[in-house]
Amino acid sequence: MSANPMDLTGPEGLTFYDVARAIGDLRGKPVTYVPISRDAAESAMRQQGMPDWSATALAEIQALFSTGAYGDARPDAERLLGHPLKTFEDFARDHINLFAPSTAPEA
Repeated sequence: MSANPMDLTGPEGLTFYDVARAIGDLRGKPVTYVPISRDAAESAMRQQGMPDWSATALAEIQALFSTGAYGDARPDAERLLGHPLKTFEDFARDHINLFAPSTAPEA
């Protein structure tokens, strides 16, 4: 095992806008990413019952991602696994039913 640190990423750098566009393309209906502030995200997670520590951590991660941090694709994961990685579009296509609109009635 190597003592060198590895950056394990997917095969492509994506923004939230890219993810929304890919899902919309696969569903055949536009999906729009609507950015919200870190505070609004944290508040919404807490209102849904998420523990404070978790809501704070996830809101911080989301805020970092929205700046483009961690957006670089690195080859380490592919080298480690020994095969090409799936793109987000491949993943979304394989699980498109998870991206369908909810049929549950509004509360």
